[in-house]
Amino acid sequence: MKTVLHILPTIPPVINGVGDFGFLLAEAMAELGYSNNIFLVKKLPDSSTVNKVEAFNAHNLYQKINDYKPQTVVLHYANYAYQAKGLPFHLVSHLKKAKAVLNCKVIIYFHELYSSSNSVFKISFYTNFLQKYILNGLYSMADHTFTNCDLYQQLLYKAVKGKQQKNTVTGIFSNIAEDWFKKSISKDDEALVVFGSAQRRKKLYDNPKFKSIIQKLGVSKVYDIGSGQMGSSNEHVLFHATGAIPAKEVASYLNKARFGAIDYVPQILGKSGILSAYAAFGVIPVNFNEGIEELHDGLKENFNYLNLNSSLPPVDVETMKNDVLNWYKPRNRFAIAKEIARYL
Repeated sequence: MKTVLHILPTIPPVINGVGDFGFLLAEAMAELGYSNNIFLVKKLPDSSTVNKVEAFNAHNLYQKINDYKPQTVVLHYANYAYQAKGLPFHLVSHLKKAKAVLNCKVIIYFHELYSSSNSVFKISFYTNFLQKYILNGLYSMADHTFTNCDLYQQLLYKAVKGKQQKNTVTGIFSNIAEDWFKKSISKDDEALVVFGSAQRRKKLYDNPKFKSIIQKLGVSKVYDIGSGQMGSSNEHVLFHATGAIPAKEVASYLNKARFGAIDYVPQILGKSGILSAYAAFGVIPVNFNEGIEELHDGLKENFNYLNLNSSLPPVDVETMKNDVLNWYKPRNRFAIAKEIARYL
């Protein structure tokens, strides 16, 4: 079993999408017998039951890596997660030194690539070329890289301008454990779940088409899951707000609901953790985003998700549920863990 050091923004119980993914991935690799895990995090949780976890900063990262002498270092990269202006130059210099001195492998998982803006009033207008410089530095030293969606792979190869292609697209697994999906529970055709951050859920409820779409679906119950005060002005719908609840309780609502609402750009819908949570539990996603960009990641309209232009309700919800489950199967936690473990 190899010693693998994971660099993350933070780990549970702190809520962070990249941290959650990296930690759950490491757990899955260990459970499958691939790795003995160590975690270096930018922000150390106030309370954590995880063994072998330490905080690092821009000055001591190499020393922290050297203390453990891992065979492989896995960096989960999202530039703003490590430096306020999206310019974590220290990641390049410290990892380059670790690879040279310790002769360890370096794997980069690019959760995000870089930011760009056409507005001179946004800092990314001025830092875009520096962000791409850092991305190139990380890519060049990596033994292998990963991205979470097809579009990011395309943008990555464009940014590194003809360098050797060494990237795999994995997709994103559900952070609500798929083990909790109960096939024996019958879906409630009148139930819809809204899950995610308060900002994303509010955007859905503020959408002027939300009321008419759920009416077309035949929805009479909405389960709202997450922090923040939400409400519904639809007097014909039972609105149940759970607040923030443990993951296992979230699973109980996902097991019940036939439909799940989401608002995500179609071009990168495959990198949505909420979509993955719905798919892992056979919940049919309904995307309220009106973008018309090209679809990626094996997604097909009216096959494994619905949108505002779909004929509602779908003719065969059971077939569609199975299509959703089949789309998710190669993207589940253990499938992704096995794929990444090939390069340890």
